[in-house]
Amino acid sequence: MSNVAQAHAMMTVAEYLAFADADPRQRYELLGGVPVAMAPGTLRHEMISSNVQRSLDRQIRGRGCRSHRDAGLAVDQTADFLPQPDIMVRCGPTDDRRRWVSDPVVVVEVLSKSTMADDRGYKLKRYLEDFPTLRHVALVYQDEVRVELWSREREGPWGDEALEGDMPLVLRSRTDMLDLTAVGAAVPLAEIYADVTLA
Repeated sequence: MSNVAQAHAMMTVAEYLAFADADPRQRYELLGGVPVAMAPGTLRHEMISSNVQRSLDRQIRGRGCRSHRDAGLAVDQTADFLPQPDIMVRCGPTDDRRRWVSDPVVVVEVLSKSTMADDRGYKLKRYLEDFPTLRHVALVYQDEVRVELWSREREGPWGDEALEGDMPLVLRSRTDMLDLTAVGAAVPLAEIYADVTLA
């Protein structure tokens, strides 16, 4: 029986971290109280994630913000949701002893066929509902040049339009720019897909 099957039906973040620490060889994220195993991504996924993070780091350095790769994201230890976005940005002083970030400004997910439904559905809805500091969510496709961007002007609850599936800004050309104004960054799609071979 797998560790996930042996796990409690519903876990809090605190319970999940104890569970995940018991099997450090396997990576998980907590979705709706259930630990979900994370398979290694493709090399293309890794290249795109690295490209995005490098471009962001170059631009946000000195602005009091920092990018994180594969770090946890949770409201608090009693929550039932602790995903590990491919990249997130937070601003302000950092307590590097913490196991997760609770105040992201930017979240970037690089979509995989196996996780696309969750990333574009359940996880996106929870990002928009749970994190009032979040100003930008970018979903980056790895099999085509396409980025979907949800943005808003200020912190606080997202409007009903975003939560009810309002269409994001869709970028489809390598000459397009992913504007993340809340952190003063603009990432060219040409950099996101640099050295990536697409059909």
